[in-house]
Amino acid sequence: MNKTSIYITYILFIVVLLLCSTTIVDAQNMSTYFDKRGSFHVFEDGESKQLEHNLVKNVRQGGSFLLYVDALDQTILYENGEKEVLELFPSEHYDHSNYILINRSKGAMYAHYDGQRKRVTMSNEVPYLLGDSIIAFQDFDDYFKVFYNGRVEDVTNDRIESFKVADNSVAYLTAGDELYLHHKGYSDIVYNRIPKEYEVGNNFLVYLTPFDELYVYEDGETELLDSYKPISYKVGDNIVAYVNSKELFIIYYDNIIKELIPARPVRYQIVDNTLMYIDDMDYLNVFYEGKNYPLETYTPKNIQMAQGVVAYTDLDGRLKAFYEGEKVNISSAIVESFKVDGRVISYTIQNGETKIYFDQKRFL
Repeated sequence: MNKTSIYITYILFIVVLLLCSTTIVDAQNMSTYFDKRGSFHVFEDGESKQLEHNLVKNVRQGGSFLLYVDALDQTILYENGEKEVLELFPSEHYDHSNYILINRSKGAMYAHYDGQRKRVTMSNEVPYLLGDSIIAFQDFDDYFKVFYNGRVEDVTNDRIESFKVADNSVAYLTAGDELYLHHKGYSDIVYNRIPKEYEVGNNFLVYLTPFDELYVYEDGETELLDSYKPISYKVGDNIVAYVNSKELFIIYYDNIIKELIPARPVRYQIVDNTLMYIDDMDYLNVFYEGKNYPLETYTPKNIQMAQGVVAYTDLDGRLKAFYEGEKVNISSAIVESFKVDGRVISYTIQNGETKIYFDQKRFL
């Protein structure tokens, strides 16, 4: 084998290694509902299953698991089609994101993820923040650490003044007045002064300097978004929306800064990579994967959203949605209630029946 072939083989090996070591999470495909008799059901990946004949309480839902208290007051974990009794009584020792369940009931902190359980730290009282696939915490040994992709990483032993998490990244400010972004196993120093504010997204960081300048840090590069303090701004997964000092509505996405509308929106919200906003004409709009989608020429009374999904009722009470790039009419009947769980939209029509919309299909 010549040197060129050896080099190519080595590069391919590194690429495969990186892919294997990266946590890949799917969009949420699960929802729960109660039928007319009060039985508890789960809808998962296109199929519905009754979990309990009686009413349950304290339902907490991750992307692929459920935690609830059954009629016997037992704390139940449902995952991968199976139920497991975690406690014989209701418990408040659990916390969860879409992909991690934390248990702090036995003198330590344990993470349950992808069907596995691992101990995160020997203390159950450490300060922590939980993202979709990451836990950041100040451990009892004074090290600042993260739990990611199944293992604990030592980040720094510097004293931490504050920290924030996104789905897979952590931003932290040290006592030495240095702002860092930790992602993919590495910490990058972003700013060497105390910012007025900072927010973290997936693999990037937005901060406001003492001079009221708004910056974004992404892929090792720092870019000035605005020289003047914005009226407001919100951060999602590699997306920033803000109203600048001139009341223009600006979007930063894919390393591009552009104006969405030349006026302050009535309101706006970002969930993951999806921006929903009501413009100055009271129209409903969605910005998703680099494109702007005008949806309605009115403001819906009820709007719920997730990544790639914005569901809402029209003026007559019928359910519509923006679903991963398409506008869809979900229910021709008036709905009493609805909710969005990731890619699953569940709704109840006037006769009390529950219906499901998922993956461009209707169920039940």
